[in-house]
Amino acid sequence: EKRNYLEIKNSSDVPFRLKKVDKARKGYPERIEIPARQSVTVVLSKDDNNTGKVQYEVENLIVSPREKLQVALF
Repeated sequence: EKRNYLEIKNSSDVPFRLKKVDKARKGYPERIEIPARQSVTVVLSKDDNNTGKVQYEVENLIVSPREKLQVALF
C-alpha cells in the first residue's frame, strides 16, 4: 500500500541505460536499466508525492557530440 509499481517495456533491440537528470525530484530511481526486448518494474514510494514527469538521460543514445537523448517518464 505504500508503493506504486510501474512497468517500463523496451521493445527495441537496444538496451537502455537511464540516469535521472533532475536531482531535486525525490522518490524516483536514480538509474534504470532496461534490457533489449524486456520489461522492468520500477518501484515508487507513495509517500514522496510522485507527480509529474521526471527527466532522464539515456546514457547510451547520443543525439549530438555533446548531447544524449532526454526522455520524460512517469
